[in-house]
Amino acid sequence: MSSVGIALTVLYFALSAIFSGSETGVYSVSHVRLDAEARQGRSTARILRFLLRGNATLLITLLVGNNLMIELLTHQSEALVPAGMPPWAHEMILTLVLTPLVFFLAELAPKDLFRRRPYRMLGFASPILLLAYIVFLPVVLPMRALAALLERLLGLPASDVSRLFRRREMLDILEEGTRTGVIPPEARALARNVLVLRETPLERVMVPWDRVRRIDLEGQGPDGVREAVGAADFTRLPVIGEQGGRKRVLGYIHQLDVLGSNQEVGEALRPIVHLSPETPVDRALHRLRDEGQRLALVGTPEEPVGLVTLSDLVGEIARESRSRETGELSELGRNSVPSLG
Repeated sequence: MSSVGIALTVLYFALSAIFSGSETGVYSVSHVRLDAEARQGRSTARILRFLLRGNATLLITLLVGNNLMIELLTHQSEALVPAGMPPWAHEMILTLVLTPLVFFLAELAPKDLFRRRPYRMLGFASPILLLAYIVFLPVVLPMRALAALLERLLGLPASDVSRLFRRREMLDILEEGTRTGVIPPEARALARNVLVLRETPLERVMVPWDRVRRIDLEGQGPDGVREAVGAADFTRLPVIGEQGGRKRVLGYIHQLDVLGSNQEVGEALRPIVHLSPETPVDRALHRLRDEGQRLALVGTPEEPVGLVTLSDLVGEIARESRSRETGELSELGRNSVPSLG
């Protein structure tokens, strides 16, 4: 291979590494930080801010550029194969030689480097990315239109993806602010939990129905019901009874309504909000606030699966760390059960 061929091979490897690493780098930078640096006059930040405004278009550009470089690299490397080899051996030798080199030098290593140093590496690569963005635009735009059409046909709204990226970006901003001392750790933990709980369904934080203490109008009788209400350590108790020939949750009672007057339990019933187990915690909080309620049934009145209280949901947000471990969730359930009566 001539010196020109070697130089072209190195160039194709380098460009493939830049395109591949940038795929990871664009997900590791904060748009807010780029905006701040762009306002300070940094040219690389301005370029990156421009490129990232069309996130999908940039990603298609990177994929087109990376695949083109690999094709050119394969074509350039054909000179390494000895002449006279059969076609199958020709392809096998190229595959055996190029696959490990491309994987480590043009995929694995640059992706890790761009993940660890996204701002520095993308700043270095930004002029190349801008040039590729302009050169490949006639090819990229039809592909972007096709991708948008497929998203619509398959029912994949771009808003869901954009919300995910905005949430992850905000989490990165919180982490960065804590490292620099701008945001106190307690504020970061609280804000992080609020963002995370937008994806946390009620079924993960509710008290299972079989562990909820409730009042059974038919099973306990009037005297038994009043005695059970009086013995309760807390104020709100769900009530079940027969309606339409089927046992269901009728509502809930407040302890003071029963013990502070001569009202029968049935007359003291209050309506109870019921929510789907898939309802996110933040939406459940909004619903309770709008309804002026302090507890909600998870499931349906005919088939309840659990119960949550306002204090449970607020307490979940105030926790210093996310409760992902099974042991933490079990502890949350144990701490919540007494508040249900």
